[in-house]
Amino acid sequence: MITRHAIADFSAFQTFSVKRTVPHLDIESKDGDLSLLDRLPEHGLAIVGSRYPQLRSVQLLEKTLGELSNTSLVIISGLARGIDSRAHEIALDCGLKTIGILGCGIDLEYPIENAHLRRRIIQNGGLVISQFERNEAPLKHHFLIRNRLIAGLSKATWVVEAAAISGTLKEKPRTSQEVLATERAPGEPAPSSKEEKAEPTRTR
Repeated sequence: MITRHAIADFSAFQTFSVKRTVPHLDIESKDGDLSLLDRLPEHGLAIVGSRYPQLRSVQLLEKTLGELSNTSLVIISGLARGIDSRAHEIALDCGLKTIGILGCGIDLEYPIENAHLRRRIIQNGGLVISQFERNEAPLKHHFLIRNRLIAGLSKATWVVEAAAISGTLKEKPRTSQEVLATERAPGEPAPSSKEEKAEPTRTR
C-alpha cells in the first residue's frame, strides 16, 4: 500500500530542517502500518557505503548486525547496489526492521534487481519511502538529496567503505548525530567505479 503524507506529520522530523524543503513523503507499507516511524530517530541506524564492497566489509556488516539481532533497532539505507542492499538483506535475516529510501519516484523499481528485496522489506513490516514525485527518474543529484533523508531518520550513521569522493554522506542533519566510518582494508584493490546502466521499471 502506498500513501502520501506531509513530512511535518512525523515526530522523527521535528528537529530536522529538511521538513521545510520536502512537501511530502510517499510511503509504501504493509496494510498502511506506519508505526515503525515512531521508533525514529532514536532507534534508527543509517548504513551507507560502497556499491562494490570488499568481502571484509560485508562480513563486518553481518557480524555487527548479528550481534544486534531481534532488537528495536531500525536499519535505514538507500536500496541501492552494494552495501545498501546487503544492509537491508542482513537486517531482515537478523530479525531487524529496515527502511529503504529511494532516489526516484515510489512507483519505479530501481535498481531493477532489488525488486524482490523491496517486496521482502514490506512483507516483514518495513517501509519504502520517497520524497520525489511519482515517475521521477533516479537522477544523479537525487541520491545526495536522498542521503539527507536517510541521515535525518537516524540517530547515527555508519559509513561502510565509502571512497573519499563518494556522495555517501555530504552533511549531517543534526550536530548531535554520530557518524562512524569503516576504512578500506590496506592493500586490497579499490572497487570498480563503473556501474551497469539500467532503466527503472514501474511498480504500480
